[in-house]
Amino acid sequence: MKIDEYRETLDPRIQHNPALLTKGLDAQFRELIIEPFLELAGQNVDMEDKMVITDGLDECNGDPAQSKIIQLVAELVMEHGDKIPLLWAFFSRPELHIDDVFSPYLDSHLFSKVELPMSGSNDSDIRHYFHNKLRLHASAGTVWPSDDTLDILTAMVAGLWIYAATLVRFIMDQHAVSPQQQLEDVLTFRAQQIQSNTKSNVTSELDAFYKMIMDYIFPEHHLPIVQQLLLVRHTASGAALHTISNILGLTLDELKNALSKLYSVLTFIPEERD
Repeated sequence: MKIDEYRETLDPRIQHNPALLTKGLDAQFRELIIEPFLELAGQNVDMEDKMVITDGLDECNGDPAQSKIIQLVAELVMEHGDKIPLLWAFFSRPELHIDDVFSPYLDSHLFSKVELPMSGSNDSDIRHYFHNKLRLHASAGTVWPSDDTLDILTAMVAGLWIYAATLVRFIMDQHAVSPQQQLEDVLTFRAQQIQSNTKSNVTSELDAFYKMIMDYIFPEHHLPIVQQLLLVRHTASGAALHTISNILGLTLDELKNALSKLYSVLTFIPEERD
């Protein structure tokens, strides 16, 4: 839809062989993407670079498929370079298998990796996000939410964008009584959280999101190890992996294997071995 020359090259290929659309991923990638663009490059057709964004790679169907997509794109870039005018961007939680597939290519200038950590440095952007999303719905002549409330919401999400988006969806829920009442509920929840550190269904979407992760990442034999590790992390904040493996009586490889699906939601502190 975005590149006329590519579409004009692709259409005859599909008409000539409709079975292309039912072939495996390797064949589709080669015959529907690589070969048409190489054909255009051979004709010296000048095309502007286009960005291809894959959002939520970690949500694709299974680890092998996720790894395969990265491998196909990486090999394409390494072999053909700018003959194919596509710039690829993958957005994902930093799952271990995704890191493993991507890491061999990072020495090349054609690849780069950017980590987007939770950080207070995001606060100004998050506050701007709340401002734009919520103040559009203020009544004429009024300022809603107040600047103080925007500050509370910004502090509440602690740099976590998914939390900010969830709060906005909750506040602007079209089935609720009003955004103002929904916001009051959020502020009440915040006050209760500060006092008692109890959970509220205000964050049910966020809870459901993390529950989904937990449900599919734990084979039954790994669950006891992970439960013990989380207990150790809770009681010995700052403990590094080597320390935790000693406490649990596991080799470092055994521990890392049990945690292989948790790299996107836990951060471990490296330490020197003595």
